[in-house]
Amino acid sequence: MYEEQKQKFTEDELYERDYELFAKYINWKDDRERRNYKTQIKGYDDSKVIKQMYNTILDLLDTCNENDRILSIRDMRIRGLESALLKEQNK
Repeated sequence: MYEEQKQKFTEDELYERDYELFAKYINWKDDRERRNYKTQIKGYDDSKVIKQMYNTILDLLDTCNENDRILSIRDMRIRGLESALLKEQNK
């Protein structure tokens, strides 16, 4: 967001916008955890918020890598089964 756009919002409104964007990527156990986290993070200074966002991004990357690994294993298994099926049909 540009500086002139930021001036149209209060500090709380800017926090709400950032929080809603950031919170999409966090897995919550329940609504209570979400509310507690929201209250907790509001008291953080900028460097701690940035660190928290960085850690969340790293967690998301790990999740993506794990999902990619699982999908590649599934695809290899499917190709193996297709190959076995074709060999069986060609007999």
